[in-house]
Amino acid sequence: MKKLFLEIAICGVPNAGKSTFVNAVLGQKKSIVSAKAQTTRMPVFGVFENDQIKIHFTDSPGAFKARKGYSLEKVISKQAWMIVSSSENIMLFIDGTKGICQNTEYLLQALEKDKKQNVIAVITKADLASAKQKLELAQTLYDRNIFAEIYMISAKTGAGIQNLMEYLKSIAMEKEMTNDHEVEDIDASLFSAEITREIIFEKLQKELPYSCNVITTSFEEDAEKIVISQDIFVTRESHKIILIGKKGQQIKEIGAIAIDEMEKIFGKEVFLSLECRIDPKWRENFEKSILG
Repeated sequence: MKKLFLEIAICGVPNAGKSTFVNAVLGQKKSIVSAKAQTTRMPVFGVFENDQIKIHFTDSPGAFKARKGYSLEKVISKQAWMIVSSSENIMLFIDGTKGICQNTEYLLQALEKDKKQNVIAVITKADLASAKQKLELAQTLYDRNIFAEIYMISAKTGAGIQNLMEYLKSIAMEKEMTNDHEVEDIDASLFSAEITREIIFEKLQKELPYSCNVITTSFEEDAEKIVISQDIFVTRESHKIILIGKKGQQIKEIGAIAIDEMEKIFGKEVFLSLECRIDPKWRENFEKSILG
């Protein structure tokens, strides 16, 4: 059976609204969404499909110029640039309330050097930006002569998303559909770890800004329930004390929120066990696991 098909990468600086857009379009949670910048550490794949079209979205980690000495930032940034450089169709997300920051300019210059077939500018948070902010930003982007189209959207209200999706449909190519999955959705065990990590960010962003990682050590699923065990890695004893909390109350609350979130997403009863471990080298281990 033939159907319109499109592969498109979503890039932009941290907190530009990429993950919120993916979650809104897919109608289910695929990317973690947090007020803390750089929460998406790995590319997340999502598939939108109806009777007419199939779109593979790649939601990249926020692209930015990593600071010297920050190994985790280098890993995240490298993942983002790998996605941008290998994609012919790109959507660049820009926060309409902030405009072109230093890292967005860094992205724009890269796109100017590496001409792509279809590069779309998406001005996000249109519900929060003023009319003057949006119009001035749109004119600035138009003057760069990079973009095939410029759209303004609000992923939270849905404004502008339908028009953007119609454009994506117009650039899609007809393709014979098979049962093979060229791009797979994110693994459930990996995604469950991302959910727990998001909750930790939201609850402890001042105390543990980037000092933890979550690994799913066991993920067993049957028709009625999912049993999950996860290790939370921190770099020092003081971080472990913060994470666990007085009489274990903090980690219990994190687990309860994570269970509630996972049950909504997976549609099954979830049993979650969390264990906090100290590993001063978890960042280095994370880098090796991603880059090989």
